[in-house]
Amino acid sequence: MLRLLHIENIAVIESAEVGFDRGLNVLTGETGAGKSVLIDSINMVLGGRVSRELIRGGTKKAYVSALFCDIGKRAAAELSELGVDCSLDGETVLEREITADGHGTCRINGRPVSTSQLRACAPLLIDIHGQNDSQALMQSAKHLQFLDAFARTEELLEKYHPIYDGLLALNRELDELERASADKERRADMLRWQMDEIEKAALREGEKEELTRQRDIMRNAKAISDAIDESCAILDEGAEPVLPARELLEQAVRSLSAAGKFDAELASVCERLSSLSYELSDCVDIIRAKRDELGDFPMSIEQAEDRLDVIKRLERKYGGTTAEVLKFHDDCAAELELMDSSEARTAELQRQIKDRRVLLEKAAAELTERRKKSAAELGERVMSELSFLDMEKVRFEAAVSPAEYSPTGCDGVEFLISTNPGEELRPLAKIASGGELSRIMLALKNVLAAQDAVDTLIFDEIDSGVSGRAAAKVAKKLRQIASGKQVLCVTHLVQIAAAAQHHYLIEKSLKDGRASTRVRLLDYDERTSEIARIIGGDDISELTRKNARELIDRAAE
Repeated sequence: MLRLLHIENIAVIESAEVGFDRGLNVLTGETGAGKSVLIDSINMVLGGRVSRELIRGGTKKAYVSALFCDIGKRAAAELSELGVDCSLDGETVLEREITADGHGTCRINGRPVSTSQLRACAPLLIDIHGQNDSQALMQSAKHLQFLDAFARTEELLEKYHPIYDGLLALNRELDELERASADKERRADMLRWQMDEIEKAALREGEKEELTRQRDIMRNAKAISDAIDESCAILDEGAEPVLPARELLEQAVRSLSAAGKFDAELASVCERLSSLSYELSDCVDIIRAKRDELGDFPMSIEQAEDRLDVIKRLERKYGGTTAEVLKFHDDCAAELELMDSSEARTAELQRQIKDRRVLLEKAAAELTERRKKSAAELGERVMSELSFLDMEKVRFEAAVSPAEYSPTGCDGVEFLISTNPGEELRPLAKIASGGELSRIMLALKNVLAAQDAVDTLIFDEIDSGVSGRAAAKVAKKLRQIASGKQVLCVTHLVQIAAAAQHHYLIEKSLKDGRASTRVRLLDYDERTSEIARIIGGDDISELTRKNARELIDRAAE
């Protein structure tokens, strides 16, 4: 249950700390006192969407914390699956802070969490029925959710969802294959033509670089030949009366060889010159070989240019390099192979879809069976609740009908009612009044509460459109629900206020020239005054007080 709520800088509330207890906790106050702000604060700490406008003017941040204790075993187990440990003293603390610049932090038991994690825990701790929630009854699409909550279809839906999702994936793949087959032949012809063009070119990696080198040599053959001749003349051939460089170097080695016997340094120099002589001889051999190669190219310069043009054209069409062109060829081959196997894949997909459809129909049938059985029970229990709420002549039915397959099965659900004897059942959304919707929602909440692991229910003005004897019945029903759950109820009805086991007053006053709201628990005399105010307004007579005391005492019996 919600044990303690702490609020800082939320709208008109500068600071408030409210302790709640088990049973029926009622909150009253004049219009504009800040009752809705209290509900907004609870929504905020549960991870709900909040606006920065909620932050009290003149402050930089707002903060809310909620302490929950005595959490039930089932809720604790489900919270544990979400990573929340409720074992420490049986308590769990939720915190949330938002700043004026749009940032915020969330914590559970002091550990930072995301807003979505906070929001995931909320349904296990509190169920809030706001002023507009009765409008959900006006939307038939929401009726399936109410029935499933009563029927406890979670396990069946967990079994159904992967089958449904898998069938969707298979159908998508089959659709893609069928769309592709429409222009498969045209695509295949294109792929074969591209592969043939690349194959005819017989490309090999490194060929472009080699051809470019050969072409550049052929373009500059005369200059290269002259350089080689001049080098050979200087290094090896010589010209009278000058000896070639190689012979001169050999002479120097022979001359120093004798002197090196007596001088170690000269011997070292002689050794180095000898190495240079061998190196020079190798260089001369390489130069002469290059001269022999100049006229020995496999193609003419024109042929090399043509071949380079072919390579560059293919690279422009199919990739920036020869390697990418060859990869494009392999990709085309792989796609053609896939096309050839598409017929077999289509047949396989059709078989899998057929098998998956059988599984889907079986899983959906289990959901339908559970829903129809639960719908009958839900109708009986809601009518029992409505009878207590002064709607004893109303007939209520949760009608389950076939629908298209969807993530929730193949059922449509719509709530039907008949408000007068002899009238046929008609869609609830078309004939229920505001007061009837409030009582039907209360009836549903009471029926579902028995199925729910949530310990705390909050009703924000459940009394909308209700008055007189019906209001007294609503008050008794809330007191009845509160016997097994903690109930917080914001109300304007004197009957509900009088039924409170813990009555809180939300009041606004001026503090330092600014409006400020506080929440406080009332004692018996203060409750009498507050209920007298609800009955008679600001002009409270002794008779009004007497009536207020009578209402409180009667509700306590």
